[in-house]
Amino acid sequence: MKKLTTFVLLVLVCLAAQGQTPNAQFRQLEDYLDRKGLDVVHTQFSEGENLSHQWAVCISAMSLKLQLGMIIGGNEDLYARQQLIDSINALRQQALVEVLDSIRHTFARVSKDAAESYLYEVHKNGADTIKYSFSVAKDPYSLFVSGKDSCDEKSYVDIREIMGFRYQSKASVANGMGFGFLTHVFNYDSGLSWDDMKDFDNMAFEQLIQPVLKRAMKLKGAKEYPVYWRHDKGFDDDVTEGGGLIRKEVSSVFDNPGGLTTGVDYVIPLQYDDAAHALFRELDSLSHGYVDAHPEQLYRYNFPTQCFPAIDGTILKGYNLDGTDKYILMCELDPEGFHILYLRINGEFWMPRDWQKLKSYINGEKVYRKK
Repeated sequence: MKKLTTFVLLVLVCLAAQGQTPNAQFRQLEDYLDRKGLDVVHTQFSEGENLSHQWAVCISAMSLKLQLGMIIGGNEDLYARQQLIDSINALRQQALVEVLDSIRHTFARVSKDAAESYLYEVHKNGADTIKYSFSVAKDPYSLFVSGKDSCDEKSYVDIREIMGFRYQSKASVANGMGFGFLTHVFNYDSGLSWDDMKDFDNMAFEQLIQPVLKRAMKLKGAKEYPVYWRHDKGFDDDVTEGGGLIRKEVSSVFDNPGGLTTGVDYVIPLQYDDAAHALFRELDSLSHGYVDAHPEQLYRYNFPTQCFPAIDGTILKGYNLDGTDKYILMCELDPEGFHILYLRINGEFWMPRDWQKLKSYINGEKVYRKK
């Protein structure tokens, strides 16, 4: 295994030396979007012959950073409430226009370097539709399979790099501000084939992180709770208001096959802010080091944007080749404390609402822990 890992690292070094790195202008765009206050989610995952990096950004005016000092600072008595709201909305609209222009200009500049690219815009009756795509083949023999037309989703084989952007707004939406999604994937040659791939080694990874979890539980007031969330085949629940779930990952292969999630919720009291953040950084470092050392295992690693986010703090997912089991390490913050969860999922992964307080969730029935 050590020889295999060394070989893969040498391959990646050689690829970088050959210029097989993500498009610099796309990376500059993503850094710009990050500075504008948008969450740029960076993920690394293994897929046989590819070691892939993905950057994904949800784009909306409400998520952008604004310079409000010139409107609010020292001028609270000069503006009526509605005037203040109108001024802030105007700033949001201007910030969104600047972001869309940056995306538009970036795609236009790089399109000449693409094996296939498409720039499509329609602006009519106050509504906007924007669809861009860009792709670079690994070699002249790479295969492109297009959809019905250039606006549809596409399937690609042997692609080095692909980036897409979709934006939609409607005249009925306040201020004409819509929603967009940008995704960018770069594939390195890993030096492996699909035949080299193995299941994620849950026992080895859990053994690696156990010393950190044990230290966490030595903090005064820290507690650990067993996790048991189950839904049987045919039972359904939803994530809408009034539903029992806050997260629902459904199977793309089987129709509502059911699922069982077990594991442990390690809870650190809020007073240990510095210690909790240090533990998070250690778990993140161990996770990234583990997947870099084991490219032959199926995984999905998320580069953190912050320690203990309030929503979806997944650090690492490991998978079995047959898709039956997966493992999740996640860290989240709520009024109860800092949560570190290590979970094993068989089937679909459903996360119930109020999971921080539950003893169990079985087919929609929740049993709460005794205080």
